[in-house]
Amino acid sequence: MSILCAGPKMLKGFLAQASFAQHGDRTERHHGQEVCQRFPGCEVFWRFFVVPATKRMLGFPEQLGSDVHYRDGIDPRIQDIVEVHYTAFVHLVAAHEVLDSGSSRVMWLEDFYSHLVSSCDLAETLIEKWHLLLLDCRSQSSRVLQLLSREDFLDLAAQWYDESYGQLYEHYLTKGKSPPLKLPATKHLAREFLDNLGKVELWKEWCRGTQPIRDVRNALVHNTRLGKIMLRGPGGSSERMPKAKEIHRYRTWRAVSAAASNPVRVLTDFVEPRAQAASHLDQVEQLLNQVWDVVISAGLREFYADGGALPGSLYDIRFTHEHGHQPPAAQGTPQLATVQGSAASGICLDDGVSGTEDTAATPTWPRTPEGGVRHDPG
Repeated sequence: MSILCAGPKMLKGFLAQASFAQHGDRTERHHGQEVCQRFPGCEVFWRFFVVPATKRMLGFPEQLGSDVHYRDGIDPRIQDIVEVHYTAFVHLVAAHEVLDSGSSRVMWLEDFYSHLVSSCDLAETLIEKWHLLLLDCRSQSSRVLQLLSREDFLDLAAQWYDESYGQLYEHYLTKGKSPPLKLPATKHLAREFLDNLGKVELWKEWCRGTQPIRDVRNALVHNTRLGKIMLRGPGGSSERMPKAKEIHRYRTWRAVSAAASNPVRVLTDFVEPRAQAASHLDQVEQLLNQVWDVVISAGLREFYADGGALPGSLYDIRFTHEHGHQPPAAQGTPQLATVQGSAASGICLDDGVSGTEDTAATPTWPRTPEGGVRHDPG
């Protein structure tokens, strides 16, 4: 059933009250605060682009409800974005849990880096889907997908050669087949999104920050078990693993054994595993927050500006007037909205539409699987 709302400003204000702590599913309520310490944008995106797709809106205008499932009429592309966002969040939660559980677990490093890199992969998938959705809202096309010249396409192939061809032999030995050649790939669309907004340096920073973490994951998951050095002294023993930037040199046990006899190499090339893992988790969450600021700002401009694209077929939310011409409010009260067959919502925020700074609510966290199946019953 459609939600009728007076305008985008009213809708945005109503959604500002949403928080993981009060309106999230069990995982969001229990773990959101931990993730949002360095990644508050996760909750902000959830608040403005996930919550409107759910039955939480059926309490509009009195209050947000608690039903995390999709409302009828939500565009499948929005559902896909919601699910990617939630899954990336859950992988971050899992990374925190593995790190907090201590190193007593067998293969805890493999688990940790698998979850952490999965969150990075899903972040790029979300950017790709968000980019294509916004282009469609503007009736625009992706240059990467539709407008590349033969020369530009060959440039993409050259990038793949520079970045991936050197790993082909090892990939073939490990998996018995060549790696897939995807041109264009998700990362090309993610870069196009940021480049179109003048944020290509942020994309480069993202790649520089996440590639060493991917290298550690690949060494742990796609290779023999990583060799480590055990240091023993009067205070007990402690473990050391190769640093991310050096891990390519220590893919075999014999290479690690040779380094163990050289105190200088132990000091310069190796690190305590939990310290490196904690540093990488901090780094990923901070990078995610920088990227999410751009993602959120683009969405707020597109969906919450007067005459924006959020109503109608995407979220089945229809504004009763357009372009900021507010109808007279009864008895001085902002005229908000009604849900056809239910109720609707309101609270007014500021007039801006430009980023996470214009949300009044305290960051808490991402979202929940808003699909037909509830993965984490509250």
